[in-house]
Amino acid sequence: MGSTLTEALDTNPIDIDDYFYRSPINCPHCSGYHSVVSHHKGYVCTECYEYEEDVQYCGWCSEGQLGGVGEYSELSGCEFCDGRAGWEKD
Repeated sequence: MGSTLTEALDTNPIDIDDYFYRSPINCPHCSGYHSVVSHHKGYVCTECYEYEEDVQYCGWCSEGQLGGVGEYSELSGCEFCDGRAGWEKD
């Protein structure tokens, strides 16, 4: 689970103007689309302020996700896609 908001934002403020529209990382906690920015040694969502040190990419849609994705994301997808199983279903 993520760290507290005070731990995530305890030093410099987040520069949303520089990163918000360029961020290819989504937040599964609030379903924020491209709402995650890098912040020091981790990543923080600009909508719900969830903080994680890890970002992984879906094996099917290649979208980044705060906190990581499942081991079989190519088949099952992530929070934001249905994966190959969803693509090939009848």
